[in-house]
Amino acid sequence: MNYIMKLFTIIIMTWSIPIFSQADLPAKVMRELLKLERQVMITGDTASKADLLLKKSRLYKTHNHYDEALHTLNRIPLAGTSNEVHIERAFNYFFTKEYSSALYEAWAIPAIEQEGMDTRLLYIMILLENGYWKDFKQQLKLEYLTWNLDTLDLFKKFKPPVPYSSPKISIVPSAGLFKYGYISQGILNLSLQLVFAGFAAYEIANGFYLTGTLSGVLPARRFYRGGRKLADSKAYKKYDNSVQKLKKHGYKLITPILDSQGH
Repeated sequence: MNYIMKLFTIIIMTWSIPIFSQADLPAKVMRELLKLERQVMITGDTASKADLLLKKSRLYKTHNHYDEALHTLNRIPLAGTSNEVHIERAFNYFFTKEYSSALYEAWAIPAIEQEGMDTRLLYIMILLENGYWKDFKQQLKLEYLTWNLDTLDLFKKFKPPVPYSSPKISIVPSAGLFKYGYISQGILNLSLQLVFAGFAAYEIANGFYLTGTLSGVLPARRFYRGGRKLADSKAYKKYDNSVQKLKKHGYKLITPILDSQGH
């Protein structure tokens, strides 16, 4: 009965696979994938099953089907999870821009510094994308030393940005906008706050408390909060831009290693 169920599963997969995203793969690749899947379903040995699924995932990765590769790798039993599996998962997570998951897989590899160059460079790029600036510089410096490259200029321009925090100065009306260089927006926001605050003071002083509150205090409060929120978003944008520039510079630092190896 168990054999019949396995056979039925294989038949269903044989007919269904071309319907989905794998349909753009060459016929030769499809046949190889089906062949590997049949072997996976038939074998009962954990190590053999893990090896077959690993081969299948690499076939997907070779043709840029990273999601399918990850799905295949996640079918590998826990007992069959090796360093090779973690490395392949890290590569595929990186290609799908799931950098935190890629870092988790990289950390699961003991002595990753002793792996091949491709794996070591992958680890360096994963550290870069996750903002582990200190670890990135340390690993990259080791790689430079491995290939006898000059490290003199390695750290000169690579200066990590100050960790982002909400600008406290924006407690003062519009000060946060002025601080981050948005002068015109700061002037406009401050002017509107002063206008409404002045109107509120005038109305309340003349005994029109409700009008002063609704038409003066509340709008002034809204622009005050809006200014703080805008300052916060501008501060984060500036921080994010500095992070992106740092990452771009980091990739430039990796290039000499690739060039030295003819990549």
